Order: sequence, then structure tokens, then C-alpha cells
Amino acid sequence: MCLLIDAILPSIFWKEAHYNTMFSDLDSICFSEKHPMDKAQFDQLVTFLQPHMADPDERRALVELALHGCSVLGQIDWRGAAVTFTIRLLRTLDEYGSCEPNKPAIVALLETLREQVGSDKQAQIDLLINTFTPLKGNTLMINEAAAVGFLIEIGRWAKTELGERWKLRRKQQEADLSDKEQVETDAPLLLKEAVAAQSEMAVSRTLALIERKRDAIYRARNAKLADKEQLDRQEMLQAPYEERLKRHNATIREMLNEIEGDLETLGFKVTRETGK
Repeated sequence: MCLLIDAILPSIFWKEAHYNTMFSDLDSICFSEKHPMDKAQFDQLVTFLQPHMADPDERRALVELALHGCSVLGQIDWRGAAVTFTIRLLRTLDEYGSCEPNKPAIVALLETLREQVGSDKQAQIDLLINTFTPLKGNTLMINEAAAVGFLIEIGRWAKTELGERWKLRRKQQEADLSDKEQVETDAPLLLKEAVAAQSEMAVSRTLALIERKRDAIYRARNAKLADKEQLDRQEMLQAPYEERLKRHNATIREMLNEIEGDLETLGFKVTRETGK
């Protein structure tokens, strides 16, 4: 879902020359030409990421998990001490741009790291991610179909992961998020009412936050499947498997809890029914 259209470029670019790179992937241009990192962003990211890049094996596992399937992995130089590697990594990812539409590779890395750290670090990561979302000078749009798709996924995951049925209510309108047909029918009207009450920009920003958390749930679910395959192949012992499973489940629950808060920010009342 590409929420940012015709964004105004920052007036000062850090090392302008390296943004003249030609990209064959148009999705990469969506970020790289319009939102290059400035020096302040770069310094903040180096300071924050460096401690997590000390161990060569762990940093490689983190980056490969975050950017799986992205061609930029072939451009990364894995050598060097933590600070050297971090600086080189950030420059490579910044020049490359996005692995997915409207999501810089750096944001994908931060989102993956967010799943592995405590709440204090998660708050710092959220602030860093937000620096990649311009707050002024943008024309915003809501991709209604994508937003409805998110709600359907949220309802499905609430049911399969938490054993809960989520219902979304605003005024006299209600949608059972576990009922795909009902969501497709009623959610567009609910979204229109939210926009009318808050503004399209506010709703777009909140939906973008929900999208990031949705992606975090998706990665945690995939990690659970990958761990189960390792366990079945006897490449992982039962005890570490159960510990990792507990961590993945905690991530999913935390993200769904935060999504509930985001939906309430939009003016919806979320009812969570168990045992349904």
C-alpha cells in the first residue's frame, strides 16, 4: 500500500551524488529518489544499530531474515568491525532503496530487529522508522482495498493465534473481522466514517502503522514455521524450539494488542470475544 504520493524532497541531501544511481526497479525509485537519508538520520541509525552488529554470525542472520528474497543481499559486504560494517550496510541499503513498495530496506531491517529487543528499544525503533515517513508536504491517499485486506488478515490471525473473534464497531456499524464477506461489505463504510471524523492524513498514518505491525506478525508466523521444520529435521532441540516459539507467540500477541490500540485511535471500538 503506497500511502505517500508526490512527497516534497528534503532541502538538504547528505552526499547528493550517490542518489543519482539509476534503478531498474521502479519500486526502489518510490523511496530512494524522494526520501534519501540525511546526515542526522544516518548518525542516529549508526549509533543505534552498531551494538547489534558486533557478532558477525548474528548480524548476518538478522539482515538475511529482514531482507530475505531481496537482491540487495548480494551487494552487502559482511566483513569488518561493528561500526565499519554498520556504516557500510546503511550506505548500501540507502542507495538500494526499497525491497517492497513504499518500504525502504532500512525500515525492513528495523522492523525485524524490533521483534528481538525489549520495549525500551522498540520505542526507539518506532521513532527511527517514523523518520522515514514525512509528516508535511505530502498528498496522501488511502488504498481502500488494501486496508480492507489488512482487517481481514487481522481477524484471521486473532482467531488462529489468540482464539479470539474481533468485532469492529463505529456508531451503529459493526463488522466481524473473522467474516470475510462482512468485512468486504461493511469495512469501506467504516473507513469512510473514520476519514470524515479525523482526516484522510491521520487515518493513512494509522493504517501505515497497522501495516508495519501486520508485517511483523507475518514474519513471526513464518519464523514459527521455519523453526518447526528445523525441529522436525532434528536440527533444533526441543528446549530452544519451545523458547523461540514462546518469543514468536509473544510478538504476535503484542502486535495484535498494539493494532487494537491503533484501531481505537481511529475511533473504532474493538470487541474481543474468546472461545468463539
